[in-house]
Amino acid sequence: MTIKGHFVSSFTIYNLAMAFNIAILNPLFALGLFLGTAFPDIDEPESWIGQKFKFLSFLIIFVFILFKILLIPIYFLNNKAYKNLSHMLSHRGITHFLILPIILFCISLFFTQIELLKYFIQGFALGCLLHQTEDMLTAGGIKGWLWPVFPSARFTLLPSILRFKVGGISELVFIVFLLFINVYILFHFHFQETIQHYHFFRMEYI
Repeated sequence: MTIKGHFVSSFTIYNLAMAFNIAILNPLFALGLFLGTAFPDIDEPESWIGQKFKFLSFLIIFVFILFKILLIPIYFLNNKAYKNLSHMLSHRGITHFLILPIILFCISLFFTQIELLKYFIQGFALGCLLHQTEDMLTAGGIKGWLWPVFPSARFTLLPSILRFKVGGISELVFIVFLLFINVYILFHFHFQETIQHYHFFRMEYI
């Protein structure tokens, strides 16, 4: 999925959660969600976040290449194990595995005394998870999402006929559809609630 699709999808879910009082508007959580939604593509220099954080992107790729070189002896011992480990160090590898948001969420639990940082990390973890879930809507899905369990399995959320090609017309239609949902949420929930509060306070002071 393109970065536009990721951002629109993630914030549609956040808007829905706020509309149904499952979540509240928290600026640091929202910032974490924003960055977390983009982060899994950091291993791709041409991605949106790879362009914004070039040094970090190239550093991660360098580390991946270094580890792949160190893993070469495993290739001669167990070719299948080498391929699974090598995939982990590729695009849609470890940054697209469920283990990443789980680790991030566990880390956030250590910051019970620093709530601002906790909210940011939890938003970041949720953003990573949503990014992964959104990529499962695409034709390729995610291979090894449950790594280290089922490292060779490809995970998708829809039948192949309903999954869309990254950057294709079907993804554009999907994005437009989500934008309409956001407009509906904005006016039906948030805008109406603001009007109700306005009338309430007006009546109080009349």
